[in-house]
Amino acid sequence: MSIQQLPQLPPYIRLCEVIIQYTDREETIIETYLDLDLSVEDQVFEVVKGSASQIRSFTWRDLETPPCRRNERGHYLP
Repeated sequence: MSIQQLPQLPPYIRLCEVIIQYTDREETIIETYLDLDLSVEDQVFEVVKGSASQIRSFTWRDLETPPCRRNERGHYLP
């Protein structure tokens, strides 16, 4: 039994977590691949096609890059 190798993605395509807040105060969290060389906003609206007009706001974060270290006050460390 062999494991199928997944194709290597270019470095600008990253697995990301997207948190979407809707106008009715509902919230959805999805994981999707985003092309960071293109508009993230356009890609998020494409993912949620039918309910795009109901989006109040969204945030996203790259799940593949380790977060920057911070001190106890929340400031980034060099």
